[in-house]
Amino acid sequence: MSDRQPTAPNAIVPDNLAGLTARFLRHCARDAHLIEQSLASGDLESARRIAHQLHGAGSAYGFATVSLESARIEAASRIGDCTRAQRACDRLRDYLARLAAHGEGFGPRAS
Repeated sequence: MSDRQPTAPNAIVPDNLAGLTARFLRHCARDAHLIEQSLASGDLESARRIAHQLHGAGSAYGFATVSLESARIEAASRIGDCTRAQRACDRLRDYLARLAAHGEGFGPRAS
């Protein structure tokens, strides 16, 4: 997997899913924080497990970047590469922060 990341959030959220999406993204931010704590304490198994769940959820909700970076965390944690896992976690948190900066925790809405 490449370490490239999109330059801008790419989520488009229909109005009728905005509340659900905002709640999902809050959970993503919480999980990213838990992953970061796990990595900081050297608990790669917990980081891998949380990232695995986030990988699937990101895919189900249509947030490809959440899914991609979570998959990178999962893979790096599985092989014991804490540095690579932390870089992916940093990219994930940056992406989530950029989504939040667009207002209400997600990117532009579909009309």
